[in-house]
Amino acid sequence: MLSLAGYLCDRPDWSQLAARFLLAMAWTPNWFEGPQACFPGSDWHHVCFVESHNLLAAAFALQFVGDVLTDEGRQLVWRRVEEAWTLVDAKCVEPGYRWYMNQGIVFNSIRLAGAAALWRESKESRYRSQVEIAFRDHSQVLDNYLAADGHCCEGPHYFSYSMNAAMSAWMAYAAFQQKPLKEVLPKKFIQSGAYLEIMSSVLQPTGFHLPICASECEAWPLSVLSTLESDATATFLKHRWDTQFQKQKFTAWDVCSLLPMRRRAKTTTKPVVHPGILGMASGLGSVRWSTPTPGQLLLTAERPSTGHYHYDRGGLLLEAAGRLLLVDPGMTNYSFPRCASMREPDWHNTAHPVGMRMRCHNRPEEFDME
Repeated sequence: MLSLAGYLCDRPDWSQLAARFLLAMAWTPNWFEGPQACFPGSDWHHVCFVESHNLLAAAFALQFVGDVLTDEGRQLVWRRVEEAWTLVDAKCVEPGYRWYMNQGIVFNSIRLAGAAALWRESKESRYRSQVEIAFRDHSQVLDNYLAADGHCCEGPHYFSYSMNAAMSAWMAYAAFQQKPLKEVLPKKFIQSGAYLEIMSSVLQPTGFHLPICASECEAWPLSVLSTLESDATATFLKHRWDTQFQKQKFTAWDVCSLLPMRRRAKTTTKPVVHPGILGMASGLGSVRWSTPTPGQLLLTAERPSTGHYHYDRGGLLLEAAGRLLLVDPGMTNYSFPRCASMREPDWHNTAHPVGMRMRCHNRPEEFDME
């Protein structure tokens, strides 16, 4: 972010500071998830979160501060980028769960953007072919991840996380192919505007998703809002641009979305609340109304599993009279020790025979409920 700000604002001092951070990253001996990832004999499942995000940050910053570095400094940073990319590439092709969840989208996004950056720097043909391979794999994971109508089984938080990362890949691939961005966007993602609308709070005009499916009430990413087509996205952009622009925290990819966001923000001037039932084909029921005040009742049904499978059976959320009145967020943070107990009927407004003793399998007695 600092490297981009220095470039856009013509601030050499910011660019120099960003270059110093880059060199500090390059001199750091290990980009990994922790010592347990490298101990001989360790059975730690190495996923490559740190390597992938450091790779993307370094490759992005080098596009804007490369001239500030000496040739030796540039080569050092690019070597570390290449080392990290090699590991991320290996992790992305492993068979398993990653092909069906957010990790596969995020890591393949960074794999693609990293290959494009390495090809731009080195002009080696192997990186050119790796861009196409990464785009192919990224498209396959996305096809597994989203339903035919663009809905996401992992819930709005992971949808935001995954699609915000995917935008970096699609931007890089569009530039690589010298095509407009809209020509490389997958059909399922384009259709996700309806999912975004269903999962949006009717109480938040600047675009916040609902606290359901292991999610908090968080703002939709600017990169997603400025790309998806729906009445809701245009409305959210309008309100965010007019009322909260100065208060937002932006990432570098958000900044890349600001100009299209500004153009889209002019397309509508007032909130749109759709009546009726939305999303039933995807296991969601969103009943909305606009008078006397906007409100909605959202229900989630059991659906085929992908990834973390955050849609549990019978999720419930009610917004009415300007307030969030009822919320059943479903499965919660993984670190919470009693997460397993929250799958029981008592936690989900589900009827069960009086007096029936229920407990999670293989759980201590103190978690029992009468």
